[in-house]
Amino acid sequence: MSQASQKRTERTPRIRMTGTQRREQLIEIGRALFAERGYEGASIEEIAQRAQVSKPVVYEHFGGKEGLYAVVVDREMSALLDGITSSLTRMTNNRAR
Repeated sequence: MSQASQKRTERTPRIRMTGTQRREQLIEIGRALFAERGYEGASIEEIAQRAQVSKPVVYEHFGGKEGLYAVVVDREMSALLDGITSSLTRMTNNRAR
């Protein structure tokens, strides 16, 4: 068996995902890669490779690296804002008691 054939048989089989599931997967992979390497250090090629999809799949969902980054930043900002709001609400409720 050639090395190329052996690599194909050793790969983890691709998991068929819905569009929504794939989008979530790409966001999580992008988030991790941006955290590891920053915006400039991350590439669509590596995001696609980690997700075991072709680059056009990433472009289809986000239009490019900037689009994916915008979604990741938006989600992180929403999570941060929710955390701050929750903390302030708890502090206000505790003072009212």
